[in-house]
Amino acid sequence: MTTGERTPTVSDKTLRRLLIFGSIAVIVLVVAFSTIYYFGQHVDAGPSLTDRAVTHAESAVKSQPSNIGLRLTLAQAYQADNRNDDALTQYNEVLKAVPNNATSLIGRAGLYMAQANYPLAQKDYQTVVSMANNAEFAGANTQIQAAHYWLAVILFKQHNVAAAAGQAKAALAMDPTDSDSWYLVGQVALKQGAPKSAVSSFVRALTFVPSGWCQPYQGLVTAYGELKDVPHTTYYQASLALCQNKPDAAAALFKQITSGPVAASADLELGNISEAKGDKAAALTWYRKVLTIAPHDSNAKAAIARLTKAGAVAAGAN
Repeated sequence: MTTGERTPTVSDKTLRRLLIFGSIAVIVLVVAFSTIYYFGQHVDAGPSLTDRAVTHAESAVKSQPSNIGLRLTLAQAYQADNRNDDALTQYNEVLKAVPNNATSLIGRAGLYMAQANYPLAQKDYQTVVSMANNAEFAGANTQIQAAHYWLAVILFKQHNVAAAAGQAKAALAMDPTDSDSWYLVGQVALKQGAPKSAVSSFVRALTFVPSGWCQPYQGLVTAYGELKDVPHTTYYQASLALCQNKPDAAAALFKQITSGPVAASADLELGNISEAKGDKAAALTWYRKVLTIAPHDSNAKAAIARLTKAGAVAAGAN
Protein backbone atom coordinates (compact mmCIF):
# COMPACT_ATOMS: atom_id res chain seq x y z
CA MET A 1 0.00 0.00 0.00
CA THR A 2 1.23 3.47 -0.80
CA THR A 3 -0.26 6.82 0.04
CA GLY A 4 -0.15 7.79 -3.59
CA GLU A 5 -2.84 5.19 -4.23
CA ARG A 6 -5.23 6.24 -1.48
CA THR A 7 -7.49 8.67 -3.36
CA PRO A 8 -10.77 6.82 -3.92
CA THR A 9 -11.27 6.06 -7.59
CA VAL A 10 -13.59 4.01 -9.74
CA SER A 11 -11.71 0.82 -9.02
CA ASP A 12 -11.86 -2.47 -10.89
CA LYS A 13 -14.12 -3.73 -8.16
CA THR A 14 -16.53 -0.83 -8.52
CA LEU A 15 -16.59 -1.16 -12.29
CA ARG A 16 -17.25 -4.86 -12.04
CA ARG A 17 -20.10 -4.34 -9.61
CA LEU A 18 -21.70 -1.64 -11.74
CA LEU A 19 -21.24 -3.62 -14.92
CA ILE A 20 -23.12 -6.49 -13.30
CA PHE A 21 -26.04 -4.12 -12.84
CA GLY A 22 -25.63 -3.00 -16.45
CA SER A 23 -26.08 0.67 -15.72
CA ILE A 24 -22.84 2.61 -15.86
CA ALA A 25 -21.78 5.30 -18.24
CA VAL A 26 -19.72 2.85 -20.30
CA ILE A 27 -22.94 1.23 -21.38
CA VAL A 28 -24.42 4.61 -22.17
CA LEU A 29 -21.44 5.41 -24.38
CA VAL A 30 -21.65 2.08 -26.18
CA VAL A 31 -25.38 2.44 -26.66
CA ALA A 32 -25.13 6.03 -27.82
CA PHE A 33 -22.39 5.58 -30.35
CA SER A 34 -23.59 2.22 -31.64
CA THR A 35 -27.07 3.56 -32.25
CA ILE A 36 -25.73 6.78 -33.77
CA TYR A 37 -23.56 4.70 -36.09
CA TYR A 38 -26.47 2.38 -36.84
CA PHE A 39 -28.67 5.24 -38.01
CA GLY A 40 -25.86 7.30 -39.54
CA GLN A 41 -27.32 10.43 -38.04
CA HIS A 42 -25.60 13.62 -36.89
CA VAL A 43 -26.25 14.43 -33.24
CA ASP A 44 -26.12 18.04 -32.08
CA ALA A 45 -24.57 19.06 -28.79
CA GLY A 46 -27.91 19.85 -27.14
CA PRO A 47 -29.23 16.74 -25.34
CA SER A 48 -27.04 14.83 -22.93
CA LEU A 49 -25.29 11.66 -24.02
CA THR A 50 -27.75 9.59 -22.01
CA ASP A 51 -30.73 11.36 -23.60
CA ARG A 52 -29.30 10.78 -27.05
CA ALA A 53 -28.76 7.12 -26.26
CA VAL A 54 -32.36 6.71 -25.14
CA THR A 55 -33.74 8.63 -28.12
CA HIS A 56 -31.86 6.57 -30.68
CA ALA A 57 -32.58 3.29 -28.92
CA GLU A 58 -36.28 4.15 -28.85
CA SER A 59 -36.22 4.94 -32.57
CA ALA A 60 -34.47 1.67 -33.30
CA VAL A 61 -37.07 -0.35 -31.37
CA LYS A 62 -39.92 1.46 -33.09
CA SER A 63 -38.47 0.57 -36.47
CA GLN A 64 -37.77 -3.06 -35.49
CA PRO A 65 -40.02 -3.95 -32.52
CA SER A 66 -39.25 -7.67 -32.74
CA ASN A 67 -35.47 -7.18 -32.56
CA ILE A 68 -34.41 -8.56 -29.18
CA GLY A 69 -30.98 -6.97 -29.27
CA LEU A 70 -32.42 -3.51 -29.83
CA ARG A 71 -34.86 -3.95 -26.95
CA LEU A 72 -31.99 -4.95 -24.69
CA THR A 73 -30.10 -1.85 -25.80
CA LEU A 74 -33.14 0.27 -24.97
CA ALA A 75 -33.58 -1.40 -21.58
CA GLN A 76 -29.94 -0.71 -20.68
CA ALA A 77 -30.23 2.87 -21.90
CA TYR A 78 -33.30 3.40 -19.70
CA GLN A 79 -31.50 1.78 -16.78
CA ALA A 80 -28.50 4.06 -17.25
CA ASP A 81 -30.89 7.02 -17.29
CA ASN A 82 -32.51 5.83 -14.03
CA ARG A 83 -35.78 5.18 -15.85
CA ASN A 84 -36.11 1.90 -14.03
CA ASP A 85 -39.81 1.29 -14.69
CA ASP A 86 -39.26 1.73 -18.42
CA ALA A 87 -36.21 -0.54 -18.28
CA LEU A 88 -38.23 -3.18 -16.46
CA THR A 89 -40.90 -3.01 -19.16
CA GLN A 90 -38.33 -3.66 -21.87
CA TYR A 91 -36.69 -6.53 -20.01
CA ASN A 92 -40.12 -8.08 -19.51
CA GLU A 93 -40.88 -7.72 -23.22
CA VAL A 94 -37.67 -9.54 -24.07
CA LEU A 95 -38.45 -12.29 -21.57
CA LYS A 96 -41.90 -12.78 -23.10
CA ALA A 97 -40.20 -13.61 -26.37
CA VAL A 98 -37.15 -15.41 -24.92
CA PRO A 99 -38.00 -16.59 -21.38
CA ASN A 100 -34.44 -17.53 -20.45
CA ASN A 101 -32.59 -14.56 -21.92
CA ALA A 102 -29.71 -14.24 -19.48
CA THR A 103 -29.00 -10.59 -20.21
CA SER A 104 -32.59 -9.62 -19.46
CA LEU A 105 -32.71 -11.74 -16.33
CA ILE A 106 -29.48 -10.18 -15.01
CA GLY A 107 -30.70 -6.68 -15.92
CA ARG A 108 -34.11 -7.19 -14.33
CA ALA A 109 -32.58 -8.73 -11.22
CA GLY A 110 -30.34 -5.68 -10.91
CA LEU A 111 -33.42 -3.47 -10.91
CA TYR A 112 -35.02 -5.64 -8.26
CA MET A 113 -31.84 -5.39 -6.17
CA ALA A 114 -31.95 -1.61 -6.43
CA GLN A 115 -35.54 -1.79 -5.12
CA ALA A 116 -34.48 -4.17 -2.33
CA ASN A 117 -36.92 -6.68 -3.80
CA TYR A 118 -34.65 -9.57 -2.97
CA PRO A 119 -37.09 -12.48 -3.52
CA LEU A 120 -37.69 -11.51 -7.16
CA ALA A 121 -34.00 -10.77 -7.73
CA GLN A 122 -33.13 -14.14 -6.21
CA LYS A 123 -35.53 -15.90 -8.55
CA ASP A 124 -33.98 -14.31 -11.64
CA TYR A 125 -30.40 -14.93 -10.52
CA GLN A 126 -31.25 -18.54 -9.71
CA THR A 127 -32.67 -18.97 -13.20
CA VAL A 128 -29.39 -17.72 -14.67
CA VAL A 129 -27.37 -20.07 -12.45
CA SER A 130 -29.53 -22.98 -13.56
CA MET A 131 -28.38 -22.32 -17.13
CA ALA A 132 -24.80 -23.22 -16.26
CA ASN A 133 -25.18 -26.79 -17.46
CA ASN A 134 -27.03 -25.79 -20.61
CA ALA A 135 -24.70 -25.97 -23.60
CA GLU A 136 -26.54 -23.04 -25.18
CA PHE A 137 -25.24 -20.79 -22.39
CA ALA A 138 -21.80 -22.35 -22.04
CA GLY A 139 -20.15 -19.10 -23.07
CA ALA A 140 -22.14 -16.92 -20.68
CA ASN A 141 -19.69 -17.38 -17.82
CA THR A 142 -19.63 -13.71 -16.89
CA GLN A 143 -23.39 -13.62 -16.40
CA ILE A 144 -23.47 -16.90 -14.51
CA GLN A 145 -20.59 -15.79 -12.31
CA ALA A 146 -22.39 -12.50 -11.59
CA ALA A 147 -25.56 -14.41 -10.71
CA HIS A 148 -23.65 -16.58 -8.22
CA TYR A 149 -22.19 -13.48 -6.58
CA TRP A 150 -25.50 -11.66 -6.23
CA LEU A 151 -27.20 -14.79 -4.94
CA ALA A 152 -24.48 -14.90 -2.28
CA VAL A 153 -25.21 -11.27 -1.38
CA ILE A 154 -28.94 -11.95 -1.08
CA LEU A 155 -28.44 -15.10 0.99
CA PHE A 156 -26.04 -13.26 3.30
CA LYS A 157 -28.67 -10.54 3.79
CA GLN A 158 -31.13 -13.29 4.66
CA HIS A 159 -28.64 -14.64 7.26
CA ASN A 160 -28.31 -17.90 5.34
CA VAL A 161 -24.57 -17.83 5.83
CA ALA A 162 -23.71 -21.36 4.70
CA ALA A 163 -25.63 -21.00 1.44
CA ALA A 164 -24.07 -17.58 0.87
CA ALA A 165 -20.62 -19.12 1.24
CA GLY A 166 -21.49 -21.77 -1.34
CA GLN A 167 -22.60 -19.20 -3.90
CA ALA A 168 -19.60 -16.95 -3.29
CA LYS A 169 -17.24 -19.88 -3.72
CA ALA A 170 -19.04 -20.84 -6.93
CA ALA A 171 -18.45 -17.29 -8.18
CA LEU A 172 -14.77 -17.56 -7.27
CA ALA A 173 -14.47 -20.89 -9.05
CA MET A 174 -15.43 -19.05 -12.23
CA ASP A 175 -13.33 -15.94 -11.51
CA PRO A 176 -10.65 -16.30 -8.81
CA THR A 177 -9.83 -12.58 -9.12
CA ASP A 178 -13.33 -11.44 -8.10
CA SER A 179 -12.57 -9.15 -5.17
CA ASP A 180 -16.26 -8.76 -4.30
CA SER A 181 -16.61 -12.48 -3.75
CA TRP A 182 -13.41 -12.70 -1.71
CA TYR A 183 -14.71 -9.91 0.52
CA LEU A 184 -18.03 -11.70 0.95
CA VAL A 185 -16.28 -14.97 1.80
CA GLY A 186 -14.39 -13.02 4.46
CA GLN A 187 -17.63 -11.68 5.88
CA VAL A 188 -19.06 -15.18 5.95
CA ALA A 189 -15.97 -16.46 7.78
CA LEU A 190 -16.40 -13.79 10.46
CA LYS A 191 -20.03 -14.81 10.89
CA GLN A 192 -18.95 -18.44 11.20
CA GLY A 193 -16.36 -17.61 13.88
CA ALA A 194 -13.34 -18.24 11.66
CA PRO A 195 -11.27 -15.03 11.84
CA LYS A 196 -8.09 -16.63 10.42
CA SER A 197 -9.97 -17.65 7.30
CA ALA A 198 -11.51 -14.17 7.16
CA VAL A 199 -8.06 -12.58 7.20
CA SER A 200 -6.99 -14.66 4.22
CA SER A 201 -10.11 -13.72 2.24
CA PHE A 202 -9.90 -10.00 2.99
CA VAL A 203 -6.23 -9.95 2.00
CA ARG A 204 -7.11 -11.70 -1.26
CA ALA A 205 -9.80 -9.08 -1.93
CA LEU A 206 -7.23 -6.32 -1.48
CA THR A 207 -4.79 -8.11 -3.78
CA PHE A 208 -7.04 -7.35 -6.71
CA VAL A 209 -8.31 -3.91 -5.58
CA PRO A 210 -5.62 -2.38 -3.36
CA SER A 211 -6.88 1.21 -3.37
CA GLY A 212 -10.09 3.15 -2.95
CA TRP A 213 -11.98 0.35 -1.18
CA CYS A 214 -12.03 0.57 2.60
CA GLN A 215 -14.36 -2.25 3.69
CA PRO A 216 -11.75 -5.03 3.56
CA TYR A 217 -9.49 -3.00 5.88
CA GLN A 218 -12.34 -2.77 8.36
CA GLY A 219 -12.83 -6.51 7.98
CA LEU A 220 -9.15 -7.08 8.76
CA VAL A 221 -9.40 -4.85 11.83
CA THR A 222 -12.33 -6.94 13.06
CA ALA A 223 -10.71 -10.29 12.26
CA TYR A 224 -7.36 -9.47 13.88
CA GLY A 225 -9.23 -7.99 16.83
CA GLU A 226 -10.99 -11.32 17.33
CA LEU A 227 -7.60 -13.03 17.09
CA LYS A 228 -6.30 -10.60 19.75
CA ASP A 229 -3.39 -9.74 17.46
CA VAL A 230 -2.67 -6.16 18.52
CA PRO A 231 0.12 -5.30 16.04
CA HIS A 232 -1.89 -6.40 13.00
CA THR A 233 -5.08 -4.83 14.36
CA THR A 234 -3.26 -1.52 14.77
CA TYR A 235 -1.64 -1.82 11.34
CA TYR A 236 -4.99 -2.27 9.62
CA GLN A 237 -6.59 0.47 11.69
CA ALA A 238 -3.88 2.71 10.28
CA SER A 239 -4.43 1.34 6.78
CA LEU A 240 -8.13 2.04 7.15
CA ALA A 241 -7.36 5.62 8.16
CA LEU A 242 -5.19 6.01 5.07
CA CYS A 243 -7.96 4.62 2.88
CA GLN A 244 -10.26 7.24 4.42
CA ASN A 245 -7.74 9.99 3.55
CA LYS A 246 -6.67 10.56 7.16
CA PRO A 247 -2.86 10.41 6.88
CA ASP A 248 -2.13 12.09 10.24
CA ALA A 249 -4.31 9.61 12.11
CA ALA A 250 -2.71 6.78 10.15
CA ALA A 251 0.80 7.99 10.95
CA ALA A 252 0.02 8.14 14.67
CA LEU A 253 -1.13 4.52 14.55
CA PHE A 254 1.79 3.30 12.45
CA LYS A 255 4.21 4.86 14.95
CA GLN A 256 2.77 2.57 17.63
CA ILE A 257 4.07 -0.50 15.79
CA THR A 258 7.59 0.39 14.66
CA SER A 259 8.84 -2.77 16.31
CA GLY A 260 7.48 -6.28 16.09
CA PRO A 261 6.04 -8.38 13.22
CA VAL A 262 4.69 -5.51 11.11
CA ALA A 263 7.39 -2.94 11.87
CA ALA A 264 8.89 -2.90 8.37
CA SER A 265 5.47 -2.44 6.77
CA ALA A 266 4.59 0.32 9.22
CA ASP A 267 7.90 2.11 8.60
CA LEU A 268 7.37 1.88 4.86
CA GLU A 269 3.96 3.48 5.20
CA LEU A 270 5.42 6.23 7.38
CA GLY A 271 7.96 6.86 4.64
CA ASN A 272 5.15 7.04 2.09
CA ILE A 273 3.19 9.49 4.25
CA SER A 274 6.24 11.71 4.78
CA GLU A 275 7.06 11.66 1.08
CA ALA A 276 3.47 12.53 0.15
CA LYS A 277 3.74 15.56 2.47
CA GLY A 278 6.96 16.65 0.77
CA ASP A 279 9.20 15.87 3.77
CA LYS A 280 11.92 13.97 1.92
CA ALA A 281 14.34 13.91 4.85
CA ALA A 282 11.79 12.21 7.11
CA ALA A 283 10.81 9.87 4.29
CA LEU A 284 14.43 8.79 3.79
CA THR A 285 14.78 8.17 7.52
CA TRP A 286 11.77 5.86 7.53
CA TYR A 287 12.76 4.05 4.32
CA ARG A 288 16.27 3.45 5.68
CA LYS A 289 14.77 2.11 8.88
CA VAL A 290 12.82 -0.39 6.77
CA LEU A 291 16.12 -1.73 5.42
CA THR A 292 17.49 -2.26 8.92
CA ILE A 293 14.61 -4.68 9.47
CA ALA A 294 14.15 -6.05 5.95
CA PRO A 295 17.40 -5.46 4.02
CA HIS A 296 16.01 -6.70 0.73
CA ASP A 297 12.78 -4.70 0.72
CA SER A 298 12.46 -3.59 -2.91
CA ASN A 299 9.93 -0.84 -2.18
CA ALA A 300 12.19 0.88 0.32
CA LYS A 301 15.20 0.54 -1.98
CA ALA A 302 13.29 2.03 -4.90
CA ALA A 303 12.03 4.90 -2.76
CA ILE A 304 15.51 5.72 -1.48
CA ALA A 305 16.93 5.60 -5.00
CA ARG A 306 14.14 7.86 -6.23
CA LEU A 307 14.59 10.43 -3.49
CA THR A 308 18.38 10.49 -3.54
CA LYS A 309 18.43 10.77 -7.31
CA ALA A 310 15.93 13.63 -7.15
CA GLY A 311 18.11 15.34 -4.53
CA ALA A 312 21.22 14.89 -6.64
CA VAL A 313 19.50 16.31 -9.72
CA ALA A 314 18.27 19.31 -7.72
CA ALA A 315 21.75 19.91 -6.31
CA GLY A 316 23.27 19.73 -9.79
CA ALA A 317 20.77 22.21 -11.11
CA ASN A 318 21.90 24.67 -8.46
